[in-house]
Amino acid sequence: MTKNIISTKSRLARFGGAALTAALTGALLTGCASTDSAGANQSAGSVSTAPAVLVQEAWVKAGTDGMTSGFAELKNTTEKNMELVSVSSDAATDVELHDMIGSGGAMSMEPLDGPLVIPAHSSVNLEPGGKHIMFMNLTQELKAGTTITVVLNFADQSTQSVDFDIKDFSGAKESYAPAEDHGSH
Repeated sequence: MTKNIISTKSRLARFGGAALTAALTGALLTGCASTDSAGANQSAGSVSTAPAVLVQEAWVKAGTDGMTSGFAELKNTTEKNMELVSVSSDAATDVELHDMIGSGGAMSMEPLDGPLVIPAHSSVNLEPGGKHIMFMNLTQELKAGTTITVVLNFADQSTQSVDFDIKDFSGAKESYAPAEDHGSH
């Protein structure tokens, strides 16, 4: 009888140990899955983390078709320079970083030659009459009071989706006709 009790206790201990091992393994795998999911979500942008570049006062000039431009303050919060290499949006078939070149009545608009560098702990302003985001071949009417999403693509392979407000703007009286050598836009 004592032998049966000891044998039963041994089996229970082994079974209990196996059950405990299975439970811990399951918990660890669940924990790993949560971590992996958070990592995947983080790269997809659904986990809230502080962006390297803060985008403030982001807006686009209202337009019905053709071309318009977008403006914002880009503030680098990191210890290293950030390079904005491209932008995209469903609001236009072509979206580029541009600058106004020249002075007075002899100004023309040209795509930036290379990335837009945002120095460490500094800001770059995209503004009327200066550097800006150019939306060419609008795919929809951009009505004041609405928003569009613009994706910023950086040299470090990071991306950032930003909502830009659409505003009526009659200041600066810019003409967004491209320079002669950009007639294909």
